Amino acid sequence: MLAMLLPALAAAHDFEVDGIFYNIINDNEVAVTYETSPVIPSYSGDVVIPETVIYNGTTYPVTAIDNQAFMLCSGLTSISIPSSVTAIGDLAFIVCNALTNITVDEGNPQYDSRDNCNAIIETATNKLIAGCQNTIIPNTVTTIKGNAFYGCYELTIINIPSSVTDINIFAFSYCSGLTNITVDSNNPQYDSRDNCNAIIETATNKLIVGCQSTVIPNTVSYIGVDAFCGCEGLTSISIPSSVTSIDAWAFQYCTGLTSITIPNSVTYIQIEAFDGCSSMTDVYSLIMEPSSVFMGNRIFHLDSEDYTNRTLHVPAGTLAAYQADANWYPYFGNIVEISNAVGDVDGDGNVSIGDVTNLIDKLLGGGVSVADYPAADVDSDGNITIGDVTRIIDKLLYGN
Repeated sequence: MLAMLLPALAAAHDFEVDGIFYNIINDNEVAVTYETSPVIPSYSGDVVIPETVIYNGTTYPVTAIDNQAFMLCSGLTSISIPSSVTAIGDLAFIVCNALTNITVDEGNPQYDSRDNCNAIIETATNKLIAGCQNTIIPNTVTTIKGNAFYGCYELTIINIPSSVTDINIFAFSYCSGLTNITVDSNNPQYDSRDNCNAIIETATNKLIVGCQSTVIPNTVSYIGVDAFCGCEGLTSISIPSSVTSIDAWAFQYCTGLTSITIPNSVTYIQIEAFDGCSSMTDVYSLIMEPSSVFMGNRIFHLDSEDYTNRTLHVPAGTLAAYQADANWYPYFGNIVEISNAVGDVDGDGNVSIGDVTNLIDKLLGGGVSVADYPAADVDSDGNITIGDVTRIIDKLLYGN
């Protein structure tokens, strides 16, 4: 994903003063840049960018920060931006995971860090363009730029105020430590309904940002582009039967995710939706007609291309269809049919304590439908409730 975001590499620096690297621009101004390459960290600790710098007897105003100037600087802890800097390039601060403090000089005409928010905000547009693990988004911000928090591994909590009405894609990619997400209840564009620990686009019911603690509500219709990308702490997630589309890179590189269940309601799975999920050993597809689903490329791809230990579980009677579908079979070492035995919620052919915990997880995750999980309707009342959990326990204890 990072490679896709990189623009053409800038030239190497023209000179260095006091540990900061510069490129000369417009003959009489300079931009802060990296030393040799944006993928080799150039800075660490506390960096204070000066308003002017002297080189070979010439005084240059520092007016810009180059594209990728501080990218991947995992040792960078604070950055101070002077009033003279009026241009900040793309990806300038992504994957600065130790960054805790951001300040912009109060005299800067282009940017600010209002309310001691520990972020860079484009003053005229109220767009937050770069944040860090200690950022508190002011309630005057209207837009969060794509990549603003990209690779901010230590970010654990984010609160979206009512003023924010535009969150660009990739804004929170690879925030692997994120555990708590809330949206102000007065926000007209987004919500975090049912304390779900996610950001949902209210009008479309699209989940656009999730985290390792997210519980997807059963009112969500879409899982958006990049929604959980790089969420390494996510180990399990229940996708409710309200979901019809899983967008590109939705769960890419969720390396802690061990299994996923895709409901029969899903009709679109976009490119690389589960790419790089290296711990995923079991995929449960409840889709009855796999050929009817629009699927992008490399949905379940692994960088190792070793799928020996990964099993695809499919509905009874659909084995041949999945074995013939090139969107599915190349990514699994085994394809097996799900048991229809009453109480066998996980479809492994046995009724065990694992089915109890599996069903509880599904109920806590927003509920399940009889159409998707007929084996879970143990008491045959047409609904799946905590009563079915009790019936499975009874079957295990008493055999009835």
